[in-house]
Amino acid sequence: MSRYYKPSAIDAAGNMVANSQDVAYWGRALLSGQVLSADSTEEQVANPIPLTTDIAYGLGVYVFGSGDDLELGHLGSVNGNTSWMGHRPSDDATLVVMANGWIEDSPYGSEYILEVSDALWETVLGVD
Repeated sequence: MSRYYKPSAIDAAGNMVANSQDVAYWGRALLSGQVLSADSTEEQVANPIPLTTDIAYGLGVYVFGSGDDLELGHLGSVNGNTSWMGHRPSDDATLVVMANGWIEDSPYGSEYILEVSDALWETVLGVD
């Protein structure tokens, strides 16, 4: 398999340039009700579809936990990098993790990035 690809072929997934601060700013605004109406923000998580015992998917947002442990976010991976943006409404805190790695042969994919995020939340907020 060739490691060469045309970034424009993946449209919005690869045609934007942002650093972790940009993503955190956007994620906090989107998931704390500053971008969408209150009704739309609530609808994002009203009826999430369970993906695993720990993860569900709402309207454009992954949902972890509930109540004070609720984390909302989104991840993305494309050859060359993977990232996670998570927002914890109860703490009004947003965390972004970005890493380099090739999807097909790297341990640094979605599972890894979520493990790093969990470790950082524990370090920063004392939560897991």
